[in-house]
Amino acid sequence: MQIPDVNSLPETVPAVELRQLFAEALSAFAPTSDKIGALIELSNKQWHTYERISPELAAEISAFINVTWNPSDLQQTEALLNIVGHLGLDASMSLLLTAATSPRTTPLVRAAILEASQEFGDQPLNPYLGMQVHQK
Repeated sequence: MQIPDVNSLPETVPAVELRQLFAEALSAFAPTSDKIGALIELSNKQWHTYERISPELAAEISAFINVTWNPSDLQQTEALLNIVGHLGLDASMSLLLTAATSPRTTPLVRAAILEASQEFGDQPLNPYLGMQVHQK
């Protein structure tokens, strides 16, 4: 299975369709960096639906992040933090915060994780924190 062509998607995509696209991206036989790129685009589109992903999908994406993360790769860490923030992935943020104290984690990666943690706020993570719902 190939990664879905997320760059050709319209600006808004229904959450139901996004769930299928997330599943396709996660199960695709493709380089990790390509999967991360697709997940970034999909998480951004998911964020724009103003709907949280299901706990099952959150667990699947978190499992991918937890297995994929390289504690010495700043660019990858920033990309994964983008996904974590857009989707509110508590399990992945907890892992990253715990791993930030490890000697295996480089100082720049540690700083990126701690900065993201401050930006995201306390857990449970809420990707819509600070946004007010305006009712008509």
